[in-house]
Amino acid sequence: MTEIITASDFVNRFEIATSVSETAKISTYITRYQPTYLRKCLGVELYDLFDAGVEDEDPIYEALLNPFAYQRNDGQIVESRGIADALLGIIYFYYSRDKGVQATINGGVKMKNTLSDRASVLRKGLYDRYNEGITTLKSVQQYCLDNSDVYPEFNGVELDYAFLEY
Repeated sequence: MTEIITASDFVNRFEIATSVSETAKISTYITRYQPTYLRKCLGVELYDLFDAGVEDEDPIYEALLNPFAYQRNDGQIVESRGIADALLGIIYFYYSRDKGVQATINGGVKMKNTLSDRASVLRKGLYDRYNEGITTLKSVQQYCLDNSDVYPEFNGVELDYAFLEY
């Protein structure tokens, strides 16, 4: 698996407080979710080609990796912030969501601070980052469809948005 993002990429909008142990945890999330979401986005065959092609800096795979924007003949604007940005949003979502629950001998417990409670708007931010990542991956899928002569192996599946339940 080509390393598209690392724990040190979680800065600014995707900032996560990191220590040595947290960096290792983030790395396990990357290892788990990066290939899963890219296989869903591209399909297994194109993912395998993409993974090898990015490592070799093949321009047709770099085009998927990097940000792009274009307007289709039907007027639709297709915009990608880049696969790295999409993965940061998706992994940020899973890591931050899971961080609020700690495994104990009593099972999973929600952390609680006596001085404050998590605001629902913060949870909304998690979903926003995830959904922005999905939007970018959907743009990559549309690019593959619009350039099917270049990406005949494309066989991605429908990617779903996450919704916050209040």
